[in-house]
Amino acid sequence: MVGIRPTSRKNVALSAPTRVSKLLWFAFFVGLGLPACADAASAPLAPARFKEGIGPLAKERCDGCHERMPGGAMSVYRNARARVTPGDPGASPYYTVPMGGGHPVSWGDSASAVHAWIEAGAPE
Repeated sequence: MVGIRPTSRKNVALSAPTRVSKLLWFAFFVGLGLPACADAASAPLAPARFKEGIGPLAKERCDGCHERMPGGAMSVYRNARARVTPGDPGASPYYTVPMGGGHPVSWGDSASAVHAWIEAGAPE
């Protein structure tokens, strides 16, 4: 066996400074990913579409009175859409009227979902 020489094995244990530096690099790279995870967890949910989110909410909270009124049930998209200015919740009676003005506070804890739906253009 020409050209091949057996090598002696040295102690492969890492020295303390090498272990520390590897741990620091590991922590650094893991830390780079954490802000992205935190942002994803705290990001608002995508706005609901009317049929799956807003309509059932309106049926539960509004239609007890509105289905008997001239404007019709608020759980019907065309009736709701007539009271929405897409992209502008502040100019949309569908959002602003239930928030006060002698009207029951219908949206309650779901007001942000209705707000996001209108901001997204009030998709059906």
